[in-house]
Amino acid sequence: MAVMIITGFLCSACDSVYPLFNRYALDHFIAENTLDTLGLFIALYAAVLIFQKMNDFTSALICGRLEVTVNRDLRNASFGHFRKLSLSYFNKNSVGAVHSRVMSDTSKIGETVSWKLMEIVW
Repeated sequence: MAVMIITGFLCSACDSVYPLFNRYALDHFIAENTLDTLGLFIALYAAVLIFQKMNDFTSALICGRLEVTVNRDLRNASFGHFRKLSLSYFNKNSVGAVHSRVMSDTSKIGETVSWKLMEIVW
């Protein structure tokens, strides 16, 4: 989670740098009508863009892994608990409904924990 938070913070920082690039381009290249630092500007802009895309990929990968891990752990704990229940519980409740709820609810929890945490950081 810490790496996910750090990559989300870095992606947000990259997003805030683009207006500064635009301001520099307008103030320097257009207002002063010069192209003396255009090569350096393009290189820096491309470096920030590549860095941001690598961070986007890393944060998406970590979010996906976190979602799957949370789902797996919750499902294992739930089914471990169900194995300890008496048979009378399953006589009163449909096994298919219980199974469906466990699969659906754990998926929603895993999605919320991983992707919403990333959106909060971003």
